[in-house]
Amino acid sequence: MRIQFITYHRTAPQPDREDVHVLTFDQFAHHVELIRQAGVTVASARVLANGADVEGYQLGITFDDGFKSDLVNAEVLARHGMTAMFFISTANIGREGYLDEDDIRRLRDMGMRIGSHSHRHVRLNTLPETESREQLVHSKQRLEAILHEAVDCLAFPGGGYDARVAAMSKEAGYRHLMTTGWGVNQIAGKSSGLYRRNNILAGMTDQVFTDLVTLKSLRRRRLEYLAKQGLRALLPEKGYGALRRLILRGNG
Repeated sequence: MRIQFITYHRTAPQPDREDVHVLTFDQFAHHVELIRQAGVTVASARVLANGADVEGYQLGITFDDGFKSDLVNAEVLARHGMTAMFFISTANIGREGYLDEDDIRRLRDMGMRIGSHSHRHVRLNTLPETESREQLVHSKQRLEAILHEAVDCLAFPGGGYDARVAAMSKEAGYRHLMTTGWGVNQIAGKSSGLYRRNNILAGMTDQVFTDLVTLKSLRRRRLEYLAKQGLRALLPEKGYGALRRLILRGNG
């Protein structure tokens, strides 16, 4: 089976022109409708745990960070018979604007899958080994204490990982590791490993989004990703962020 994971972050009632990761509630609901209209099969949130013996292509939906808006988005998905994976930074649990423990259990009870986004939402490959390990272990233990079930999925904050971090993640008990590297995943049987994901940003037109989820723009998207990575390597983080916001505003 081929599966493409797409990644959302926070949603809000109104647009946020300063943060390209923020979509409005209406925009996300519209994306769900576009997926339905395109006839794309949305993978069960537990497809990796249960095995991927289905032929063909499916779309996996993920959310990062653990914002309170996840509840709104989960309700939209549930109304359409869809599920998603929600990755939570446990240091933020209960803070203003973020999910609390009851919210996390509610997501699980709606059929969603819960995973870790580290404890403090830090790039794990920039930390000493002992601190990286603590981020991984503490987050997993906190979520498992809330849910009373195993948590074996991890999304690396900011895509920050290397071979050392990946190995520590497996040692901590995570089987499925989500990156920010662009691409589509080939899965056979019960899978365990690294998975590519594609960020959904404000400013995407309906055509660009539909082409993405239906795999009609694979080559172009790959070239865009490589170009973005090249710019990111050349520019400081703030400069890269400012340039990306400018480009997206021009496309909006």
